[in-house]
Amino acid sequence: MRIKALDKKREKAFTAQYIQRLQTKLQGERDPPQALTLVVPLLFAKVFGQIVIPPGKGLASAVPFVGQKLRKDMHDTLIHFHQLVVQRLSSNSDVSDVEEQLEALLPTVKRIAMEPVLAKAEESTES
Repeated sequence: MRIKALDKKREKAFTAQYIQRLQTKLQGERDPPQALTLVVPLLFAKVFGQIVIPPGKGLASAVPFVGQKLRKDMHDTLIHFHQLVVQRLSSNSDVSDVEEQLEALLPTVKRIAMEPVLAKAEESTES
């Protein structure tokens, strides 16, 4: 059995196309849980250069992992947004307060996904 060597140029091009598709989908997304399922793979692709599609339950570990490479304020916002999404999905009672918070955070989370700033890049520019 022959295995072809990886073609780095095609892999980079495919990753760039994937990022573009996710950004397009994310721009029109208004549902916070669905937006979170787009934000995490988008950040993975931008930060690590790898395509990852975590299942819904896998977001709990993926969000902190990818958040390590973001600035602290972005990381905190992403974690808080994830917690609110979990609270909304797991609660059977009135979640109007959670809905309001999610709606307020959604544009910020979208902005984080569109232009992630790496924590290490920030540290090197401050030195």
